[in-house]
Amino acid sequence: MNRQEMDFWEKLKRWHLDDIDKCLVVNANYAATKTMLSLVDALGALYGGLIEHKGKYYVLVGDGSRSKATIKLYRKQYEESGTKKQFLNFTKNYLNEFFQYKTKVKSREILLADILYDHFRCGLIHEGHPKFGTGICRENNFNFFILNSGGVKIALNILALRDMLRRAVFTYEKDLFDKTQPERMKRWKERFKYLSKLRI
Repeated sequence: MNRQEMDFWEKLKRWHLDDIDKCLVVNANYAATKTMLSLVDALGALYGGLIEHKGKYYVLVGDGSRSKATIKLYRKQYEESGTKKQFLNFTKNYLNEFFQYKTKVKSREILLADILYDHFRCGLIHEGHPKFGTGICRENNFNFFILNSGGVKIALNILALRDMLRRAVFTYEKDLFDKTQPERMKRWKERFKYLSKLRI
């Protein structure tokens, strides 16, 4: 990373992680949860190298990509993607506990990762509240989801999420600088380049 990229990365980490802790100290639980989920969103976009072009989202075609539909932009090959896919890709690699378990909803089994995105991320970010049947709680333990708690079917334990997310940020950072995984930095720089071109 050059100096500008490192400055961006350090601010992204510090502002999010510091604000999460400050919110938790004063019991601003919704604000803490929104900040955590928006950080996962931001990290997912960096992890995938997400860019937007004409209202669609794309990532660089990578090793082992299964997408057959690609597009050439800026002299590079991209495949269509989206914010959910990148959120889940980051979660799968760095918050993989959400991919290890499923819960039953109306006779269907759903990954906890999908509930994290659809009910919590989308609910809190777009609607200001977790979607019905879900809520947040503060339990001082490692259980990130608690079933049938406080009148909701699934409660997200925000203290466990905070600890998991802090670990994920620093593990991802270590992987970014790992020379055996150059794809991580390549995609990170692709997203940074896209963000740095958005000028008002």
